[in-house]
Amino acid sequence: MDLTAHVPPGSSIAAVLEFWSALVNRDGGLPRHRDLDPLAIPPSILPDLSLYERVDGNRLLCRLAGGRFVAALGYEPRGQYLDQRLQPASYPHRARLFFDCLDERRPVFYRGVVVVDGRDHQSFRRILLPVLANEDEVPQLVFGAMELEPNSSKDADKAGRIVTVLKGDPVP
Repeated sequence: MDLTAHVPPGSSIAAVLEFWSALVNRDGGLPRHRDLDPLAIPPSILPDLSLYERVDGNRLLCRLAGGRFVAALGYEPRGQYLDQRLQPASYPHRARLFFDCLDERRPVFYRGVVVVDGRDHQSFRRILLPVLANEDEVPQLVFGAMELEPNSSKDADKAGRIVTVLKGDPVP
């Protein structure tokens, strides 16, 4: 599935998908960590970026988090594991999206709800993109971006469920 038709045009999500797709098209395979040159990434999307690494086979460690990403989450995720930050009921479903991205070598776009103590629940959209560590042939990094959806707190699913999941085509 071509995800470009499903992401909002002009959004950071669209720009991140375009950047990653250009790297895929350049070499015909998944991009490597070294291809994620900060100087080549459009500056307007840097605040929305994240980079997670699969460690110990089944945990996701946040390595990079842009400023708007941090503000949307309501906490600083760098150096923390995803399973330490999400509500226990939400973690298996969210982690499955990251692992599907890596194991199936495909982009994953989803919409859900950020549940932060002391704040309104906020609907968001997020893109997850598989990236190879520099010498590995199995993707271990998830590059992506997250955006809050405007005026979404009144319509947000208070249980924090995933609302929409779309998967792109696998990349060799």
